[in-house]
Amino acid sequence: VDQILSSPLEIEECASLGRAENSCPYYAARAALDEAQLVVLPYPSLLNSATRQALGVRLGGSVVLIDEAHNLIDTINEMHSVTLSARHLSECSAQLAQYEERYSGRLKPSNRTMVRRLLFVVRALRKALTPPRTANGGAAAAAAVERMVHVNALLSVYNLDNINLLELKHFCEKSLIANKLQGFAEKSQRAA
Repeated sequence: VDQILSSPLEIEECASLGRAENSCPYYAARAALDEAQLVVLPYPSLLNSATRQALGVRLGGSVVLIDEAHNLIDTINEMHSVTLSARHLSECSAQLAQYEERYSGRLKPSNRTMVRRLLFVVRALRKALTPPRTANGGAAAAAAVERMVHVNALLSVYNLDNINLLELKHFCEKSLIANKLQGFAEKSQRAA
């Protein structure tokens, strides 16, 4: 730790020092955080409070300098974005429907309601991403189509405007439904 604090080191220098001292440079660098005068972090580690907390980085009383700040907006957008496909949503919808059917009798009424709401939202999003049918009943051309939709329009068109999405998000986080659904899907695959 003392050698890491003696002067600023590149990552490669920390790794070499760790090999020479037969110690882990990652944990040595983390142990040095409280006494360090200069800490260099990638944007996601700096901007995500859970990551900062896990790393032990406290910003109180610190001066934060952003190098190449022109990339900051893109980084923030990427951190708070997710890519969904109709296929992923179809799989999620099927797994969620099977989960709801299997555990409906065991779920508390409030949790059963939230699972059904989640299923409704997933199906609505899948419908929003599914290409329209052609005149002969087939799916539209497979070429990717991008479109910009205002959130309120999306919510209104797919009847999601009466669902409290923040409450649904809180349910997903608190109940760990994603982990449960993944375990359920893996168990179902093994049984098949």
